[in-house]
Amino acid sequence: MDWSPIVNVLIQIAAGLLTVLAPLIAAAAFAYLANLASKVKNEQVRAALLELVFAAEQKYGEGNGELKRAYVEEQAAASNMKITEGMLEGTVFNYLGKTASAE
Repeated sequence: MDWSPIVNVLIQIAAGLLTVLAPLIAAAAFAYLANLASKVKNEQVRAALLELVFAAEQKYGEGNGELKRAYVEEQAAASNMKITEGMLEGTVFNYLGKTASAE
């Protein structure tokens, strides 16, 4: 029996499936990589912001919240770091929680 017509049909079906699935797989891969890059960037920003909060605490000490906030915002802007009010508040809360538990 000659299998070549059946094999040719199967090859055409596989080629058609690849034509349809390849862009979908590529789009999913790019979306995943973009999400991963965003997470890495966010973690880097959080780490840098935590360092700025720590530096402000060292520089200005207890109290002086407005001075520390201004310092962190100025340093972040100088580093082209885009931060939000929520990010800063969360970082301060995180910092205070860590220092309180360390005591």
